[in-house]
Amino acid sequence: MPKLTAALMISIAIVAFAGAAQAQLFGAPQPRNPNTIPDNLDPAMCDQMAAIPNAPMTPEACRSMIGMAQGMKTSGSDPSAMRAGDESMSCDQINTEMRSVATPMVSAETGAQARTAADAQMALMQKQQAETQGFVAGQMAMGVGAAALGMVPGGGYAAMAAQQAMMAQQQAFAQKQIQEAAPVRAQTSQALTATTTEMTQGMRENPRFARLMNMSVEKSCPPPPDMADPRR
Repeated sequence: MPKLTAALMISIAIVAFAGAAQAQLFGAPQPRNPNTIPDNLDPAMCDQMAAIPNAPMTPEACRSMIGMAQGMKTSGSDPSAMRAGDESMSCDQINTEMRSVATPMVSAETGAQARTAADAQMALMQKQQAETQGFVAGQMAMGVGAAALGMVPGGGYAAMAAQQAMMAQQQAFAQKQIQEAAPVRAQTSQALTATTTEMTQGMRENPRFARLMNMSVEKSCPPPPDMADPRR
C-alpha cells in the first residue's frame, strides 16, 4: 500500500461519512463547503448508527473515523504545518509536496488487513449484485404470472397466493444478503479501526502532511493517477 494512497482515500471517505452521518442522524445542515469536515462531530452518533438495521460499520470503527477526522484537522492546524502561499497551491503542487513529506503511516500488517477486507468487500458486492439481478428477473416473471392469473375467472385467490409468495421470497432474500454481509462488514470495520488509529498517530507526528491532506480534500483534488488503487 503506497504511503499516500491510504491517506487520500480514507480522508475522502471520512468527509463523505461525516457529513452524511451528521445530516441523517441529527438533521444538521451540510457545511457550506461540502468538502470540509464538520467541527462538531459527536461520537454519540456512532451508537445511534449501530441501531440502524444493517449498519454500515461498528461503533468502534465509526468513532475511530471521527477521531481521525478531528485529528487531521487538529494536526493540520498546528502552526508548524503552515507555509506561506498554501492557499494558492494547485492540486498538482499539493500532491507533489505530499509525496515529498509523506512518511509510512500504516504498518505492513495493517495494510495487508485493509487489502484483505477490501477484496472481501468487493467479492461480496459482485456476488450479491449478480444474485440480485437473477432474483429480480425471477420476481418479474412471477409478477407477470400472478397478473395473468388475476385475469382468469376464479383466479383471484391464486393470484393473491402468488403475490404473498413473492413477498415472502423478497423478505427471505433480503435477510439472506444481510446475514451474508455481516462477517464482511465486521472484517471491514476492524480494518478501518486499525488503519484510522495508526494514521491518526502518523498525522500527529507529521502535521505538515495532515495540513496537505486537509488542503487536498478542501480543493477536491483527485488522487495521483499512479496511486489511485488503494489496494496497491
